[in-house]
Amino acid sequence: MLATGAARSLTAHVSLNGEKTGTIYGNFAYYEKKVDRVKVLLKSAELTIDTETFGKMDPYAVVCLGDQKFETKVQEEAGKTPKFNEEFEFVLRSDDETLIFTLLEKDTTSSD
Repeated sequence: MLATGAARSLTAHVSLNGEKTGTIYGNFAYYEKKVDRVKVLLKSAELTIDTETFGKMDPYAVVCLGDQKFETKVQEEAGKTPKFNEEFEFVLRSDDETLIFTLLEKDTTSSD
């Protein structure tokens, strides 16, 4: 477990059907006075595929830890390089919880 207040870089690979399609960048750190909490700063993503035929993608991210779930704002017309710069605070309930990132594209003509 990290020392309280220690920040670490976060890099996660994005895949679609088992093929790497991008990377997510961010930071995470435990609070100094709240050892049962972790904060995650989701900075940006770099994708190698574009799901839009016309225009640019409107990506957003969903970040989950256990049953806790947060969504970023939709990055309108951000295409393959969205900049999120959003921070979320999670409560740690056990040492074996997994932080899960899901990148989605807001599509006004169908469900995401």
